Amino acid sequence: MLDIKRVLTEHKIYWTDQGHNVAKGNINIKCPLCGPQDKSEHLGIRLTDGWWSCWRDGAHSGKNINRLLAILEIYIIDDRNDVMQRLINRSFFGMQEVQSQAIIVESKKITRIPTEFIPIEEETIFTKPYTQYLARRGFSNPLLVCKDYGLCWSVAVGKWQRRLLIPTWLGEEVTWTGRAIYDTPMRYLSPAVGEARNIKECLWNYNDLLKTEGDAIIICEGPLDAIYLDSLFKAQAIRATALFGLSIPDFQISLLKKVCLNFKKVLIGLDQGTLSQSLRLTRELEMFNPVIMRLPKKDFNEMSPVENQELMEKYLNENNHSC
Repeated sequence: MLDIKRVLTEHKIYWTDQGHNVAKGNINIKCPLCGPQDKSEHLGIRLTDGWWSCWRDGAHSGKNINRLLAILEIYIIDDRNDVMQRLINRSFFGMQEVQSQAIIVESKKITRIPTEFIPIEEETIFTKPYTQYLARRGFSNPLLVCKDYGLCWSVAVGKWQRRLLIPTWLGEEVTWTGRAIYDTPMRYLSPAVGEARNIKECLWNYNDLLKTEGDAIIICEGPLDAIYLDSLFKAQAIRATALFGLSIPDFQISLLKKVCLNFKKVLIGLDQGTLSQSLRLTRELEMFNPVIMRLPKKDFNEMSPVENQELMEKYLNENNHSC
């Protein structure tokens, strides 16, 4: 049985095994489906079998611990059979009801963006919610960013509705992730297992970076951070990419090594509170002498262009910088 306490602890999710809400043999966490309305730890998890249920809302329950981990944006490697479980990495994979035994599923090879995905190339009543969302995230020219990076919206009703769609290419194949432009526990959603290439088998903007040389490459956690930085600093030969979450499969490491060869300096710019993941990247990429950036705020999107410029100058001008 999965060590649930260890997994939650490693992903910085607070749990408790004490209090009047906690049943014997259980631990409790804040219910991710209740969101901010859960002021205490109302979701109980039975340690013996992973069964979980919320005291506030009985509909927030399930027998499969993997589904709860997906909702909590946790990515798991199953060491027992050395097979990657196709769960969400910080909601990037798309929610799946995954069986306890990991199964390899061959994804469809998609070479064109789905026809229901419409590129955001002009300001209309349909695209305005998406450009307004980007403006709230700090982008000074949202429409230009959408054009430059091929961002889309979905005309179809369904799971991609009201999500800013971020296509990602690996060679001739394309996959995507969708960032919700409204408040929801599932901030990012990506194609389900088998629907398209697994997003964790890609790096954001990989094809372009593979044929680009520059002064620095910044490795980010999420694609919006990477798009924000890339749009700010491309003219200065500073580029960015994203891991689509905090887990770092070996395949992504191999892609990173190919990209890093093109840049004089490698900067690790994961969000605050991710030191263990940043340290792992420094070990995996040690041949490039990567530098861990200390962010004064949670992520780059929360910093103004001036603040980002000052931060970039700090790390580019220092020959040696320890974390």
